[in-house]
Amino acid sequence: MKKIVQTFIPIILPFLLLLPAMQSCKKDLCAGVSCLNGGVCVNGSCSCPTGFEGAACEKQKTPSSILIKSFKVTKFPVTTSSGGSWDSFPTSGADIYISIEYPSGVVLWKQDGYFTNVTATDLPLIVSPVTKPVIFDVSNQIVFKLYDNDGSLTPDYVGGVIIGSLYNSTNPFAPTILIGGSSNAVNIELSVEYRF
Repeated sequence: MKKIVQTFIPIILPFLLLLPAMQSCKKDLCAGVSCLNGGVCVNGSCSCPTGFEGAACEKQKTPSSILIKSFKVTKFPVTTSSGGSWDSFPTSGADIYISIEYPSGVVLWKQDGYFTNVTATDLPLIVSPVTKPVIFDVSNQIVFKLYDNDGSLTPDYVGGVIIGSLYNSTNPFAPTILIGGSSNAVNIELSVEYRF
């Protein structure tokens, strides 16, 4: 056994001495690799964050759905188009609730409960629903509507905002989406979560 060890040591020793030098010559596989949108190079390839794909993480994926975590109503018409009160009492404000619908009128989600006697001084109205709406058709038009609850009577339509789609490939998964604008009677800010 001693003779075998003595025979192999002179053969193996040069390789053992060269091992650190051979490892230092190892090529950096990530040299020159640029990953976009928060991607990280791993062994020469980009590992992309959720929502991005492609060799350099340059392509934004279309989400399979968007969860609406909360709504913030920042603007609505506090009087009817004729200047009257939404309710039969002239001093009371609207009893506001939110509905999400397709332009055809099909309701996707409706707020449980409502805000009572809302006036401009009560804004913003923040709705954090227990059952959060999930929009699966992220590229179709949807309408966010506000109604005035009239008890057993048909609710009054207060106003709404139509949006072409909740998902936009030029908006890199913004956690907040503002729908409406200065020319709209209704403005709503959405806090959202993208799902893939």
